[in-house]
Order: sequence, then C-alpha cells, then structure tokens
Amino acid sequence: MRILVTSHGYPPTISGVTVLVQKLSRALVRRGHTVSVVTGSDTFEPYETDDEGVRVIRITSRRNPYWPANPMPILPVSGLKELIAREQPDVINAHDPLPFCLQLVRARRHLDVPVVATCQFYPSFGASYVTRHHTTARVVEQMLWRYSVSLYNHVDDVVFPTATHRDRFIEHGLVAPAHVISNGVDTTRYHPGPPASDVVSRYALPEGRRVLAVGRLAKDKDLDVLIRSMAHLHTTPPTHLLVVGEGPHRNALVACAQEQRVSDRVHFLDFVPEDDLPDIYRASDVFAISSNHEVQSIPALQAAATGLPIVAVTSGSLPEICRDGDNGILVPPGDEPALAAALMTVLDPEVRDRMGRASERLARLHDENATFDSYESLYHKTAVRTLVRVRTREAFGTGRFQ
Repeated sequence: MRILVTSHGYPPTISGVTVLVQKLSRALVRRGHTVSVVTGSDTFEPYETDDEGVRVIRITSRRNPYWPANPMPILPVSGLKELIAREQPDVINAHDPLPFCLQLVRARRHLDVPVVATCQFYPSFGASYVTRHHTTARVVEQMLWRYSVSLYNHVDDVVFPTATHRDRFIEHGLVAPAHVISNGVDTTRYHPGPPASDVVSRYALPEGRRVLAVGRLAKDKDLDVLIRSMAHLHTTPPTHLLVVGEGPHRNALVACAQEQRVSDRVHFLDFVPEDDLPDIYRASDVFAISSNHEVQSIPALQAAATGLPIVAVTSGSLPEICRDGDNGILVPPGDEPALAAALMTVLDPEVRDRMGRASERLARLHDENATFDSYESLYHKTAVRTLVRVRTREAFGTGRFQ
C-alpha cells in the first residue's frame, strides 16, 4: 500500500504529533508499505530526505511566531494536488488540522483518494494562545470547535487517541466515522528497572527524590503551575523537579522558578536524546503533568510503562492515563497546593510502589504494536471502501448497469 502522511512537523522537531508520525511511518515501512511524509522545512526551503525508508518531503515554510522550532508549511491546493498526483497514494493520513487537512478537504472533489484525519488537539489548545481573558478564550474556543468539527466531517475517517477525546468531538457534532487508536508506547524500551549506571552523573541529577516532567516548554503545557507547586512541597531531604524538553517558554519558566525561590530544586535538562530518555524515567520517582490540553500525552504513557506513578490534572484526556487512586492522583487544574499534596502522597514509598505497578499494567494496553496494527487495518478498510465507491460510480457513469 502507498501511504501519504501530512504533518506540521517531523523530527528533529519534537512534539507528540511528530514523534507519533515518525514511529508510525517507520513501522509501516518495515511492514512493507511505501510511506511519504509531507511536512514543513526546517530550512524554510523545499528538499527531500530518507528516514529509515520513509520519504520525507519538506515543503516551503514560514517562521512560526508561536513555535520557532517548527516552521509553518505553505502549500496551496494546486501544489497539493500535484504532489498527490506524483505520489499516487492509496490513502492519505492528515495529522494536522492546518494547513494540510484543510487543503485536502478543499481538494476532495478532485480526488479519489480516501483521507483519514488523526486529531491531536482540543480547541482549548488554540484558544490558550490567543488570550488569557476567560470570556474571550471561551468565544475563540467555540469558534475552533465549529471549525474543527466541520473540517473533520468532510473526511472519510477520524482517529482520536482516547475515547474521551472522541466523545467530546461527537458531543460537538462530529458525524464522520470515529475511531480510537492509542498513540502507543514502546514497552520493550520503556520498562521498570534501575537506570544506567552513568545517567545520574552525566545529567548531574540531584540527590533525593525526583519528580519528572517531559514535554515542550510551551505556554499551553502550563509548566509554571508545576513549578509553583514546588514552593508548597516541603520534604526532607528536598524533592527536586526535573524538566526535560525545549521550547520558547523556557526563559519564562526559569524566571518563574526564581520568583518562587525554588531554582535550587528545579532542574532544566533541556533536550534529552531518545536513547537516554528511558533511563531518565527510571531515575525518577514520580511523573507529573499539569497541562490542560492533552489528548493523551506520550510522555505520560512512557512514564506509565516505566512503572512510575502519575500526578496529573483533571483535564483533557489525562484521566484515562492517570486513574485516580489506582496508578496516580488527579488534581484540579491550576491548584498548586493540591498538586504539591498529591506529590507528597505519591512519594511515600509504599504508595509509589503500588501505583507504579498499576501504571505498568495500564501501559501494556497501549503497546505500540497494537497502534501500528490498528492504523494498518484502518488504512486498508478505508482504501477498499473508496475503491468500491469509485468503481460503482464509474460503472453507473458508463451505463454498464443500464
């Protein structure tokens, strides 16, 4: 099967979407499929490369004011149609609402290629970048709900990482066929155990108990809430927060730690190579996430697979990965004292071990091989359904059944 994937970015740009697109595309190539990924160009100019058999087509891009590390791809409908004609895909999987999915919907009347859309956002995510004013944010969020539901109602199938995410879109009017496919986690790499003997020294990890946060250092991740919670967390010896990731909000987060007088307990590890990430998880005691807009959270899945208890906010789809009282504790969004109290509870060795075992059991349900199987099956069914529709139309159009 020939599969064309669209994504706003691709590694070395790191986000939940880009990580999923890369691992899914590589897996499909290993399974014998031909995969091309259309994405933004890190140099702003078009070029093509090979990534373990995946053809990466980087198109002309412009600077992204909200995320400098991820330039915005620019592709008119005419250019998209030319690219599809060249690649001749059996199915297209769009992993972004803008710009590619919108352009694909605009080009649908000229295409006989099925379009599967993977939705990886909540409208509240976009609204969070426009304003912090509550009333304005609600108006923008409602506009984004109408836009995104209308967009996805014009594709063949929509994939959501969690049932919570899918159900919210259905509540807002989605009628297109909707499927739940976890983003998945590599349980052969992320598993419990001691960290590599040198990881503590190489990353200068502090002595004592460690809370881990992994993700883009961006406004929508609400990491400032987690940092401020550290001012309410008083333990002996001190508990430290490890922050893994890069992003435009880093300086603001460093300033937040200084303002809260917790700089000595908040450690920015910046970018950590994939080869080292499992050991960073294994060197930690608990995983914490305070983002309000998560559709699933690949880092939370990685933490669960590594056997870490999770402290998360009761927002988005996080309650599916952090089951309150089972493998972690849920707290209200923005409640720093409650977040600190939850961390205190989970850091108790007996609680930590019990919840860590529950996390590991949950992660087995999200093994990434099941993710690859589900996408492969969906592509096949969608392509066959479209082929039958096209041939039926052609048969009636030629008068074969007259």
